[in-house]
Amino acid sequence: LARTLAVIDAPVAAPRPAASPSGQPGLPAPLGAYDLGPWRRVGRNVEWRSVDIAAGDGPRVFMLRAQPGTRLPRHRHKGDEWTCVFEGAFRHEHGRFGPGDFDEADDSVEHHPSVEAGAPCVCLVALDSQGLDGTTVVDTLGVLLKYQDDIVRIDPARADRLLEEARAEAAA
Repeated sequence: LARTLAVIDAPVAAPRPAASPSGQPGLPAPLGAYDLGPWRRVGRNVEWRSVDIAAGDGPRVFMLRAQPGTRLPRHRHKGDEWTCVFEGAFRHEHGRFGPGDFDEADDSVEHHPSVEAGAPCVCLVALDSQGLDGTTVVDTLGVLLKYQDDIVRIDPARADRLLEEARAEAAA
């Protein structure tokens, strides 16, 4: 009994912080199991990096990093979108999301995210659909294009034609 009480009364060691993946300071340890691509500039003040989860036709997973004050285009997704915030914060019509928060949206949700002042917002994003149509290109991919202002000028019907041409060319 005395030994058991001594163990109970012994000082508790401070918990160790979760290990970061090798060479990836500040990211949760579970990401260490996946290959992370390099950060690539995809828009004004927005960077993207792939997260290789080898899901085949499953969800598409990637990270986004946007600078304070960045407003992403108003958009919706084809299918579900899940976003987990690692650093910084963003807000849209449906709430505010900071470190550790989780935002979920389906294809009925339209949002216009804006990164708060103070720090870049770094998020892990998963999309369950990779299909593209003209409206998706216009509404969603503008943020992922270097010249996002130009995409606003393309109407969905024109985007559909461009996609059909690209698919036909790829199949040939």
